[in-house]
Amino acid sequence: MVSSTLQAFACILLLLVLASFTAAQKNQTASISGKVRIKDKPAVGIVVTAVETYSSGGTQSTRYRGTTDAEGNYRIEDVPANTYYIYPIAPALVVSNGETQQLLTVAAGETIRDVDFSMVQGGVITGKITGADGQPLIEQTVNVVPLNFQAGYGPSNFTGFHTDDRGVYRAFGLREGKYRVSVGASNPGLPGQARQIYKQTFYPSVTDPAKATVLEVTEGGEIRNVDIELEPPIPTFRVSGRVVDGETGQPVSDVHLAVLRMNGSISVSSVSATGSNRNGEFIIENAAPGHYSIQAAPSDKGDWRAEPLVVDVVDRDVTELEIKTKRGASLSGVVVLQSYDEKAVVPKLDQLQIFALIQHPATQLSSGRGGRVGPDGSFRLGGLVGGHTQLMLSRDNSIGFREIDVVSVERDGVPQPKEFDLRDGEQISGIRVLAKYNNFRGTIQGQVKFEGGEPPAASQIMVLVNSLSQNASTLPFNSGALSPQLDLRGRFIVQGLEAGSYEVSVTVFGTDQYRFEGPKQQVTVTNNAVTEVTLTVKVKP
Repeated sequence: MVSSTLQAFACILLLLVLASFTAAQKNQTASISGKVRIKDKPAVGIVVTAVETYSSGGTQSTRYRGTTDAEGNYRIEDVPANTYYIYPIAPALVVSNGETQQLLTVAAGETIRDVDFSMVQGGVITGKITGADGQPLIEQTVNVVPLNFQAGYGPSNFTGFHTDDRGVYRAFGLREGKYRVSVGASNPGLPGQARQIYKQTFYPSVTDPAKATVLEVTEGGEIRNVDIELEPPIPTFRVSGRVVDGETGQPVSDVHLAVLRMNGSISVSSVSATGSNRNGEFIIENAAPGHYSIQAAPSDKGDWRAEPLVVDVVDRDVTELEIKTKRGASLSGVVVLQSYDEKAVVPKLDQLQIFALIQHPATQLSSGRGGRVGPDGSFRLGGLVGGHTQLMLSRDNSIGFREIDVVSVERDGVPQPKEFDLRDGEQISGIRVLAKYNNFRGTIQGQVKFEGGEPPAASQIMVLVNSLSQNASTLPFNSGALSPQLDLRGRFIVQGLEAGSYEVSVTVFGTDQYRFEGPKQQVTVTNNAVTEVTLTVKVKP
């Protein structure tokens, strides 16, 4: 009997401990609440969402949502510490004052209230898009752009409107203000992107932006008959040829082609094209007149490379081009991964990608080639061009290279410089790459305050976070940015920092007569801890 009682008591105690642990975990997340109104009346059933401004690991940004009740109140629960854009989803409505989306820095366990939105009915611009023959143009993108575009306005408010099967478009949910309406592209675009390319044309059917009519949208108002007639589409042509082995003349199939639009020697835009067929043949459709560079790349296991092919498209198809391949250089060896932090969860070797970043000695331009590391740490990178070479490692889905640092590079047991010269066509084996896993887990959380008044309304506030550690190169990519954004409360957060010393500073840029230099404060960041900092700016001309 006593034993049963003790067992029951132990079970209850265990449940209480688990409940306490669960509550402690839950307290690490935050909540955001507020009210949405339409003309001072509660807005019912409006979804308010919080979207991460930055998502670690290269994954898609997470959204957290809440829906307004009968009194217009919403609450978003279980929000992890991060920086978010907060905005209501109501396509026909617009925020009447302030930014369309509010920037908010959320700390662990924080309860944030009164993030309110006042909304009104948006304006409408509608019209018809026709071709030079008077026929309606279907599924054309219509750009409705505010005259003075401001950051935070929200792209959904001025783009993405399309014509229907009658050529009619209806741009709705527009804020009060002045707008220009246009259809077509400001540049000819890239091959393969569209069957018909139209020159950018503004209402009322003019190609000079200075002659465009400015439309003034009012709250809930509708401007009709904003029609645009487009000139005939820009002529496009076909570019075709073959990829062949430079030594044997045999066709090379399954070649990935990239087409770059060039402005002199500078690439201004690029697009992937179809690869070559089993006969080595390739076709690039819908190329507008212009200067292009066609670049061929092998599959992951390919060993060849090819020089870029420069092509000028003028007024006719370009045919019988030939891209000749030749043997590229290669690097092979093994990656050895270590961690100096016993608490770090080190990724498996086959979760890593290895990259060779190569600077061409003649052009000083850089190119790269990557490949997956095997379960045993082995790797091979082929089809490389010769040049000044640096090896880098990254985990799958990571957006930066500071998470894993290359400590040293050896060749057949002999230490090599981290950056070395690779000769054209050279085959290097026996490479040993020793790498260190960095488990950055420090956080700086800060507040900017103003003493003696507020800065001018048009001011820009910049916070800078610089590493002072002698053994640190730069801030890791996964810290978000060197200059974190301030939220609506003057708060900021920088996560994923390496332990060490940092300098945090703030500067306010206003008009030509105003610039406020804030204090510079040194802080020490440790793993698994939040370092608080407050920066007070004394406002004066």
